[in-house]
Amino acid sequence: MRSCWHIERQTPSSSAHLPGRYGDYLCDSPWSLIESAAEAMKSRQGDNVEFVLWTGDGLSHSAHPMSELKKLEILRNITDLLGRTFSSQFVFPVLGHEDGTTTNFRHMGELWRHWLPTEALYTFEKGK
Repeated sequence: MRSCWHIERQTPSSSAHLPGRYGDYLCDSPWSLIESAAEAMKSRQGDNVEFVLWTGDGLSHSAHPMSELKKLEILRNITDLLGRTFSSQFVFPVLGHEDGTTTNFRHMGELWRHWLPTEALYTFEKGK
């Protein structure tokens, strides 16, 4: 339940440890791990991938107090990363339980417009 994105200042004598470059198994994934994972998937599979299934949950519970604009920025960053990394593959984005709110469904549909069928775009526009 810890995001570890915002860690309180620790004293040198503190027994708590800070997450490393690629995070900590008790924390949400930092951007460096997300980029590294996408690069590893691409390097192992190359262009032999027919499609990519993005299983959602780009936002975690720690994103709940964030503004809608900040949440959308995080999802845009992930969208851009997957689009750049898998430019010749089709990406199927799936909403996670923290990803969508009624105020940003339309914006998410716009982000994913190039991957979504028309019927899905209508659903995003309605926000239901």
